[in-house]
Amino acid sequence: MELNPSLKTGSLHQKIEHLESSHIKIHSLLMAIKWLGNEASHDDSLQECDLAFGFRVMESVLNEIYDNDSTLIMELAEIINLVKGSPIKHKQH
Repeated sequence: MELNPSLKTGSLHQKIEHLESSHIKIHSLLMAIKWLGNEASHDDSLQECDLAFGFRVMESVLNEIYDNDSTLIMELAEIINLVKGSPIKHKQH
C-alpha cells in the first residue's frame, strides 16, 4: 500500500481527515491517536495505558502501510500454482 495524501498543507486534523476516503482504517487509527494527544495537550495529562495504546496503534499503522508479507505470500502461491511446483526447480529445467 502506498500512503501518499494529496493534501500537502493544512492542519494535522485536515490531513488525517483527507485519508478517510482512500484509507479508512488508517484514518480511524490516526484519528484515535490525534484525539488522545489533543486531550493530553489540553489537560496536561496522559495515562500510561493511553500511551501504550498510541504505540500499538502506530505499530498497526506502519504494518498496514509497509508490511507486504501477506501480499508477497499470495504472489508466491500464485507462482507455485502457475508452474505447478517449486519455481526454483522449474527455472532450472
